[in-house]
Amino acid sequence: PIIIPFKSHDVLNKWLGMGANLLHGATVNETEACLWLKLPDAPDKGPGTVLALDAGMCKLLVDSTGQHYGTDCREVLTRVRRCKPGSKGKARAIATRRCYLNRIVKLLPFQRVAAIAHEDLTNIKRGKQSNRGKRFRKLIAPWTIRQVFSRIAFLARLNRVRVVTVAPRATSR
Repeated sequence: PIIIPFKSHDVLNKWLGMGANLLHGATVNETEACLWLKLPDAPDKGPGTVLALDAGMCKLLVDSTGQHYGTDCREVLTRVRRCKPGSKGKARAIATRRCYLNRIVKLLPFQRVAAIAHEDLTNIKRGKQSNRGKRFRKLIAPWTIRQVFSRIAFLARLNRVRVVTVAPRATSR
């Protein structure tokens, strides 16, 4: 066996503090190590409400109670769009956008809800349509709503919240 010493990490300490057991096995590559954990069964979550989310360009998320999340989203996206492709500034802007999205999604009230519903926005950027001009396509290019919804799904899984996608027709009403 090869023994590789690791520093203690906050995320690993959090999982081990929740009662997870470290299994024998890991995957190691050039940049990261993946440890296998077995999590204990979490207690059933009591009944809760359904939180509906609407994604937008000016405000990242708006929920069914009228709460706005990420009101300065446009500035973050504009910074990504303005940077030269392949530059270090573009990489920093993308990293800033990812941190911003993660920080905003963590503000959602996962403890109080039993389910989160959001609109299915797959293929929103694809194709030219009569109502989508060049200005719209340039504006929507740095918008990574898939990252937002995947982060929501990850945090929902941790908090035992069900995620439901609905058709986007008439969801803003």
